[in-house]
Amino acid sequence: ELKSRDSKFKEYFKRFLLIIITLALIETVCFFMIKIFFPDYATYKGKRVASGYTLYYNTPGFNYSKSIIKNKLSEKDLAIDSNGFAYSGRICITKPSNTIRIFLMGGSALFGLGQAKPYDKIKAYPDGVYSYESSIAGCLKRKLDSLYHNKNFEVINAGCSGFTTKQSMMLYLDKVCHFSPDFIIEMDGFNDLGNITFGSDKENNTSKFKSFAYLISMNKNLSRINTLKLIQLIQNKMNVRKSENKSAEIAGQKLNYNSLIYTEGQYLKIKKQLNINSEDYLRTLNRYSSILKADSVKFIFMLQPLLNRQKVNKQLSKIEQLFVEKIDPVSPAVDEVNSMYSGNAFGTNITPYDIAHLMLLYYFDDGFSDSLKKTIEDNGYVYIDANKEMQNLGKDFEFFVDYCHMTIKANEFVARMMANEIIKQIPIENNK
Repeated sequence: ELKSRDSKFKEYFKRFLLIIITLALIETVCFFMIKIFFPDYATYKGKRVASGYTLYYNTPGFNYSKSIIKNKLSEKDLAIDSNGFAYSGRICITKPSNTIRIFLMGGSALFGLGQAKPYDKIKAYPDGVYSYESSIAGCLKRKLDSLYHNKNFEVINAGCSGFTTKQSMMLYLDKVCHFSPDFIIEMDGFNDLGNITFGSDKENNTSKFKSFAYLISMNKNLSRINTLKLIQLIQNKMNVRKSENKSAEIAGQKLNYNSLIYTEGQYLKIKKQLNINSEDYLRTLNRYSSILKADSVKFIFMLQPLLNRQKVNKQLSKIEQLFVEKIDPVSPAVDEVNSMYSGNAFGTNITPYDIAHLMLLYYFDDGFSDSLKKTIEDNGYVYIDANKEMQNLGKDFEFFVDYCHMTIKANEFVARMMANEIIKQIPIENNK
C-alpha cells in the first residue's frame, strides 16, 4: 500500500512537473514572439485615449515618428506631452514671466493631419501628421517671434482629430485652464456639422463614444504574463487592422461623388430647421465665450477653411476643382451617418447624410457664418471666416490636400491670419 501511494505521488509529481515545464515553454515562446513581432510593445499606444470629459484626447507620450510630415529634415518628430498637447518645448503650469501663452484648439486640420483617402487618387500628398514646426502652431510661433523681440511666445497645439467645439470647451475646463492661457484660438466648423444636423450633440456623441470605447481596452496596462500579453497585443493589432480595412472600404465608396445632386431647392426645404438646430451650437459658443471671459482669456474663433463651400472660397486650382467634383467630402459611411439620427425633425425624405452635404454646400454662406460672427463679437471677441479671407488667393496656390486639411503653405497662411488678430491686441508699436 505504501509503495502504491509512493508510486501515485511520483506520477502526480511528474504530471505537475510536466505542466510547469509546458507553461514555462509557452511563456518563453511567447516572450520571444513578442520580441520578434512586437518589438516596440513597451511603448505601444494608440493615438487617443478615452476621457470622461471629452470622449477622448491625444495619448500622452505618443510619438508620431513613423508618420511625420516635415518641411525640413532638421524638424523634430511630433511628440505628445503628458497633458495631451504638442509643443516645441516643455510646458510648465506656472507661466514664465514676460510670456504670452496661446493655445490653439480644434480638430484634425488644426492639429495638423495630412491628406485623407481617397483624395490621393487625384493627387497624392503626405498622409501623416505635420511636425510642430510645419503645423499652424509652429508657423504662428515663428511669425510672432519675428515680430516681437522682447516677448516670449508659447504657442501650444491642443487640437485633437475629430474634436467639435464643445469638446474643445470641455478640454479647456479639464486641462487648458490650469495653464493660465492669454489667448485661446479655436479653429473649427466641419466637425460641428453633425451636431447641427441632429439639433444637439447627444445622439452624435453617443455614437462617437461607442466608436471610441475600444480605446479603453487598447490602452490598458499590458499583463505581466507573456502569454496573456501576447494575446492582448494580437487583439490590439487585429482591432487596428479591422479599423484600417473599414476606412479603406469607405474611402473606396467616396470616389463616385456628384455634388450636382444636392440642389439649392433641397437646401431651402431644410433651412428653417437648420436655423432651429444651430441655436444649440450658438449657445455652446456663448457658454465657451462666457467661460473664457470669466478667466480673462482673449478668444479668437476661426471658421476653418472648407474646400466645398460653393459661394465663398479661394479660386480653386485644377487639383482642388477635381477634389470638389470627384470626391464625397462627408467621410463617414452613409449608413453610419444615417444611423446616428433616428428621428425626422426636418419633415422631409432628406436623410442626415444628405443634410450634411447641403449644409456644407449652402448653409455657411447663407447667413450661418454671419450668425457665428454676431455670437462671437457680441461677447467681445474676434471672429474670422477663413474662406472669406482666402478669396484673393489665386489658382496657383495649392491650399487644400482634401476637404479641409491643408498644405504647409496653407498652414503658414492660416497662421498669418491668426497673427494679424493678435497684433491688433498686442500692438507692434508697444514692442520696445
